[in-house]
Amino acid sequence: MKLVFTASELAEALQISADEFKERRQALEASGFPRPLPTLGERWSIMDVVNWVNGATRHGREDSMGHSGTPLTRLS
Repeated sequence: MKLVFTASELAEALQISADEFKERRQALEASGFPRPLPTLGERWSIMDVVNWVNGATRHGREDSMGHSGTPLTRLS
């Protein structure tokens, strides 16, 4: 069972290029996008990413602020 994304897999899942993910990563993290798992280097929890996309926290509760809701194509 796959539990983590690499940066290129994450970009593909978000339907953006790896270069675009690198460019937008700081803005994404500022809007609550999950950070890489601390002990695995540049690897992200698939569940954390799915929860962020769906507007929930890591623990499955609705985040009072949620993610910004801004489509990826509109981030600057």
